[in-house]
Amino acid sequence: MRPLELWRIHYRDRVGVSVGVAFEELKPGARVKGLDAGGIAEVVQAAKFGADALNLVYRVDGRVGERLVFRGEENAFELVAAGQVFGFDADGGLLRLATARTRSGRDRPSS
Repeated sequence: MRPLELWRIHYRDRVGVSVGVAFEELKPGARVKGLDAGGIAEVVQAAKFGADALNLVYRVDGRVGERLVFRGEENAFELVAAGQVFGFDADGGLLRLATARTRSGRDRPSS
């Protein structure tokens, strides 16, 4: 591993901010932002072409794509941790209000 790649891994682990992706981290199962304009891509297959190129087969929202990535391009990518894409951090009072209103039947059209 190159010293710059080791620094990136160390910095990301210490601060929690992704500063690009090490070339070796682009492997099957990795979730990468910036690989495709459609959203977060999950790498399905990675085939090496020498020391400085990877052919990545990835999936974005059920669509399969393929891209040849050269060393140096990985700085534009960001690894995304597996887990929820959204959070449940809204106001709980509004949720209770909406569910109570739905249960009471006020949102149903009158027949």
